[in-house]
Amino acid sequence: MNEVDGADGPSIAPEAAARLTEVAARLAADYADPEPTSAVAVATTHAKALELVMGYRARPLPGDLGAVPVYVVTMTGRF
Repeated sequence: MNEVDGADGPSIAPEAAARLTEVAARLAADYADPEPTSAVAVATTHAKALELVMGYRARPLPGDLGAVPVYVVTMTGRF
């Protein structure tokens, strides 16, 4: 992974980008593809991440959990 993209969301701090790159590379290697074709990270909220990953709107999360900032990382390769 050589790119971390904030897309239309908040930008990703350099130290977070470095950690995301490290974790994504380790996960890719653990799943038999040490050099994935691509990887992109975006900063979003917990609620939006669930919508992006699951493909539908999840029920409202308790309290303020839906507004918690998170990163979503997608990778393509041979996993």
